[in-house]
Amino acid sequence: MDSVSFDIIAFLEEHSIEYHTSGKNVGQGWIGLQCRFCTDQSNHLGVNLDSKVYSCMKCGEKGGPVKLVKTLLDCEWVEAYQEVERFSDLPPSKKERGIPRSESDRWKPKTLPIPSYFSKNFSKRHLAYLAGRKFNPSALIERYDLYAVGGIATPQWKWRVVAPVKIGGQVVNFIGRDITGKSPLRYRLEDNEKAIIPRARLLYNLDSVKDGSCLIVEGMTDVWRVGAGAIACVGTKVSDFQIGTLLDFGIKRASILFDPEPEAQRLARRLAGRLAGVMDKVVVLEKQTSGDPGDMSPDEVIELRRRVFT
Repeated sequence: MDSVSFDIIAFLEEHSIEYHTSGKNVGQGWIGLQCRFCTDQSNHLGVNLDSKVYSCMKCGEKGGPVKLVKTLLDCEWVEAYQEVERFSDLPPSKKERGIPRSESDRWKPKTLPIPSYFSKNFSKRHLAYLAGRKFNPSALIERYDLYAVGGIATPQWKWRVVAPVKIGGQVVNFIGRDITGKSPLRYRLEDNEKAIIPRARLLYNLDSVKDGSCLIVEGMTDVWRVGAGAIACVGTKVSDFQIGTLLDFGIKRASILFDPEPEAQRLARRLAGRLAGVMDKVVVLEKQTSGDPGDMSPDEVIELRRRVFT
């Protein structure tokens, strides 16, 4: 796995949270903390210094850096994400001192404002795109709080259907789908400097997951097709941070459905191997018909949901 850049030690030291790098209940490559999820008195909660996934030997609680920070600081999800960002990807001198990249980074808003050129008035062209993909435009727009961007807007967003990405009900990024078929980028996201959560750490539709089960897909339209419980990892490359976030939201059973191309299927199997060590059940699903999951028929979706969520 690629290591997570969150500097857990710098975070703990700035907030004066006691930790141990050796001794009773602390393994090599781990740090030990008193678990805040149970009545632990002897550093049973270990945090892996590479993946940053934590696990308590006493109560079995496990997860990633965001939930750990949320629990240690007793704060909201978005605030925990921002705090993890503050201690990630920093020059060594700043990491050591626990100084954010800039004060503006530290005090980003908890939710992104909706740009003025994102509109709820969908043009015929936008509606035709959604209908052409065999979606019910009005139902989809309402369900996923979609916006339309026309041709007058900034070049990065023009002629797109845009979906806010929400965590804990707060908007942390945007995903826009080109509707012209002419853009070299079918999908684009908010610039990392502006986003509350950047692309590499993003999961779309996470708030819809219930009962510890999810279906992991590649893109936004795949989520729209499958519905609640489907999560898009925004591509096929999944970071340790995203895996930790799945655990943070209580997901213990995951099915994976990527596009049918051989490379996508190889990455799906690789992801399954990574998840198998931290989840109770992981399954790679192979679509039986040609085309992407976003193009499934209603009958295929019903059968898929039966397999994954019942």
